[in-house]
Amino acid sequence: RHNVEVTQPEVHDQIKRAAEYARAHGMQVVMDLDVRLARQAFMQQHPGEMQEIVRLREVALQSEGEASLKIPAMTLADHYTPTGRGVRAYETISARMLRAYSYVAGAGGIEPDTVQDITSRCQATQADTKGMQVSIRGEATDRGRTACVLAAFTLFTPDVFAPHLVGFERRVLEQYADAPLAGACKDEWGFPGRFGPRLDDFYFSTAMAREYQRRRRGRDLTRDLLLMFKPHAGMEAARVAADTSS
Repeated sequence: RHNVEVTQPEVHDQIKRAAEYARAHGMQVVMDLDVRLARQAFMQQHPGEMQEIVRLREVALQSEGEASLKIPAMTLADHYTPTGRGVRAYETISARMLRAYSYVAGAGGIEPDTVQDITSRCQATQADTKGMQVSIRGEATDRGRTACVLAAFTLFTPDVFAPHLVGFERRVLEQYADAPLAGACKDEWGFPGRFGPRLDDFYFSTAMAREYQRRRRGRDLTRDLLLMFKPHAGMEAARVAADTSS
């Protein structure tokens, strides 16, 4: 784990020399060529295919004035991002408001018939690497209603569903075709590690939403994030189906 990337020519050359040296001494090298070791290169080539995570947060609506909500950005890390070596963690690189809903919640959860898309009423006064701040203009019909803002934060790591991911990784392997390696490996690559259960942060991407819709005809992943976030009265089966599909 180092602050260089395996796509850099000088890194390739050093690894090739190491493999040649090892082979000359009767040893074989299997090199880790994980995409996490080439995140900057992937982002430069495919800036719109980075992983997002959506944070869902609630605020009580006001019938007069404005309701405001601040959602902090996040940084994730794992054994590929050791501290003290200059390796960038899976930090937030941008933010956007994905959607906002309002609803009435009772003892059985959200009343499905009361859910309204209020994205157009929301104003993001901050959307950057530090977080998102949203204000929601109040209306007379908002009394007793709750709003949920879905803030999408883009992380410094490729999207698991990125259309160009497989091709990118294939080219990394081809780059090392001239090195006398015994093989290449990937170490449990997937979504960045998160420790401790959270029911209000969900991985997301546009490509993931398309795949979700393909597998579940007629369903919208963004809308179903709210369903996964909070029970809806009489929709227990649909909630289980959304959780297992995503």
